[in-house]
Amino acid sequence: SVASIALEQVKALDEKEFEEDKIKEIVHNVVTSTGIEKPQVMTIMRYIFTGIKIGAGVTGTIKTIGKEASLRRINKVLESFDSNIKA
Repeated sequence: SVASIALEQVKALDEKEFEEDKIKEIVHNVVTSTGIEKPQVMTIMRYIFTGIKIGAGVTGTIKTIGKEASLRRINKVLESFDSNIKA
């Protein structure tokens, strides 16, 4: 899923590497890994990181909230997804 791939990619970055160019690479890797078109990936990632479908740029938002908050938000989405499947 987009969230699980994003989680792996974000975890792999050092805090010092947490810059927009590296985050753009994450988006590219998610697109490549999932086969989902970039606009759809951006919408999904925006929802994961902000809770809304339309808003500010995804890479800038992710950089602004930082690595730890990004990891928390991805995990929250994955946990929610898992609980909905089990219900």
